[in-house]
Amino acid sequence: MEDLNRLRCPNCRGGIEPGVAPDEVRCAVCASRFGVAGGVIVLLPDTLGAIERAEVRYWDERGQREAEGLDPFFDDNYPARDRYGMYHYLRDLRSVAKHDPILEVGCGLVPKSLYLALFEGYQDVTVSDISSVQLVENRRLCERKGIAGRVAHVAADAATLPFADGIFAAVMVHAALHHVPEPTAALREMARCLRPGGLIVVGHEPNRSVHRVIRRIGDGVRLTEKHRRQTYSEADEETDGLSAKELTRELREMGFTPVAMVPHWLVMGLFAGGRGVIRNLTGKHPRVLDRLRGPVRALDGALGRVPLVRNGGFHFSLVMRKASGAGSMAGGSRDLSG
Repeated sequence: MEDLNRLRCPNCRGGIEPGVAPDEVRCAVCASRFGVAGGVIVLLPDTLGAIERAEVRYWDERGQREAEGLDPFFDDNYPARDRYGMYHYLRDLRSVAKHDPILEVGCGLVPKSLYLALFEGYQDVTVSDISSVQLVENRRLCERKGIAGRVAHVAADAATLPFADGIFAAVMVHAALHHVPEPTAALREMARCLRPGGLIVVGHEPNRSVHRVIRRIGDGVRLTEKHRRQTYSEADEETDGLSAKELTRELREMGFTPVAMVPHWLVMGLFAGGRGVIRNLTGKHPRVLDRLRGPVRALDGALGRVPLVRNGGFHFSLVMRKASGAGSMAGGSRDLSG
């Protein structure tokens, strides 16, 4: 279970201490009580909004439904192979020492940071998500894999992270920031939890300028999740996506300097989207297309270096570094146009 000294009450920021019952903890200041289930501390605030509550219900249901298929995702280190070009930020994330603490926000059932603990020797990983059900299932996987002692699981709302100030060497989010009703609030929380000189990693977020067009097309032909399922993620289906320029500007205002901004899925977005459409229509994986994945990824890499063209990526990854001291910015930058 997570070290209680790192935790804070999501309602008042007070310290967290053991509760009277073994399946709860409490705030030492406001006496709020929080449950503990399967090694997961559930530190959700009392003020969750309607969208957040809907997301809890949706992702809890998916966690129950998809838990049986969880283990194969961790048979090998697939983010390191990066067949679809989604994990450009790993280069920068690996600059963090393996004993330093890392936090992943909005991790879902398959945390990307978990691969660092399982395959690359990282010793101190905390994963958080708004769905306690998904975290409990992932906690069980960590126990099966023998890494539960190196991975802590905390249910949390991204906009009110229940962690102390300045304790993580890196805070990351992969394809989940757009689920938050107020992404800037989540960025502020991620920044607050980060040490001076630490990294914020925003990975594989939908590029607003492209995503809003794709979303309209998907709605028009009724292929998005809300047209195929009775329950769906309202946040995922209704978002217009995010802007790398806006996130960069907001983080600069918080005292961060850019390290990398990498657009991706310029062509892979069409390739992966086409595979998804075929799978949805036929119920089968079009494996014959897998032979094209390598060339498509190579083409994406080339186009991502072309000015203006690179702005047309379906997704982007952004890495920024927190100032290491007053008036000081650590680290250089690369690949920041667009």
